Amino acid sequence: MMIMYIIPMTIVLNAEKQPGLKIPELRKFMFVHVVIVVIWVIGLILNVQYAVGVGLNFR
Repeated sequence: MMIMYIIPMTIVLNAEKQPGLKIPELRKFMFVHVVIVVIWVIGLILNVQYAVGVGLNFR
């Protein structure tokens, strides 16, 4: 699952080395990426809580 996070980060780090890319585009990309990661983490936490809740109900 961490691959979803690592690949965009490597793209961003590589883009920073290239002088041709504009910084505002990079910031917009980073912002979108951070939002996606936050949503993914919240979803992961909710999934864990849901799985634990279902597991407790089955006892």
